[in-house]
Amino acid sequence: MSGKRLHFIVGKGGVGKSTLTAAMALAAATPRRRVLAVELGEPGGLCRLFERIPNEPGAPLEVRPGLSIAYVEGDTALSEYLEIVLPIRRLLAGVFASKIYRYFVAAAPGLKELMTIGKIWFENQKTGPD
Repeated sequence: MSGKRLHFIVGKGGVGKSTLTAAMALAAATPRRRVLAVELGEPGGLCRLFERIPNEPGAPLEVRPGLSIAYVEGDTALSEYLEIVLPIRRLLAGVFASKIYRYFVAAAPGLKELMTIGKIWFENQKTGPD
C-alpha cells in the first residue's frame, strides 16, 4: 500500500469498486494496522462480499482480524455534522423533522455526498495511528 491513511475508490456503477476496495483492505490489514473499508449509501457490494452488514450506519463491524467494514449514509452524516456544529439537541430535533429541512437536503446538489466524505475524513482524523 502507499502508506497513505485514507484512500477513495471512485467510479461509475458496475466497474468493480467494491471488489477493489475489499482487495485493498485485505492486503492492507495486518495485526499492527487496522483497516476500515467504508461504503457510501445503503449496504451494498462491500457488505455482500464479506457477507456481513453492520448494525447501523457508521458503525464499524470487524469481518477479519484488523479489518472492519462500515457504510455511511448521507442523511446520517449530515445529522451528525449538524449535531457537532449546533450542539442544541432540542433545536436539532425540530430542524430534522421540518419539511423545509428535508426539502433543502433533497434540493441541494451533492450535499449528502459532501457530508458523507466529511464524515469519513472526520473519523480518520480522530483515530490514532494505524
